Amino acid sequence: MQVHPPGGVALRAIGHWFADRCDEADLPTKARPSGEVVRHCTPHGLRKRCLTDLADGGKTIHQIMAVSGHLTIKEVERYTGMADRARNAREATHGRTEQESNSEAPKVSHHGSCVTT
Repeated sequence: MQVHPPGGVALRAIGHWFADRCDEADLPTKARPSGEVVRHCTPHGLRKRCLTDLADGGKTIHQIMAVSGHLTIKEVERYTGMADRARNAREATHGRTEQESNSEAPKVSHHGSCVTT
């Protein structure tokens, strides 16, 4: 198995080289609704996963930009937006669930109003 792409090749050829290595490793594929079989692992997909993992790990946009080479925050937000939303949802849900579990349910009188104790 060839581990490194051949030197002096075009970027497009590296993508094909990468795809061949994925096939050799028997990495998973998926079928689109059209029936076309596509790879899960692509160079762009791995890059996106890396940047998303950095965002999930709490790295700042500027730290991610330093790793990715992006020049604008807008470019990086394509990768971090979903991670930010997921993290915010987890934190909001975790805080609410913890708060609810630590407090008693309000007591209700037979008239339907809350009674404080």
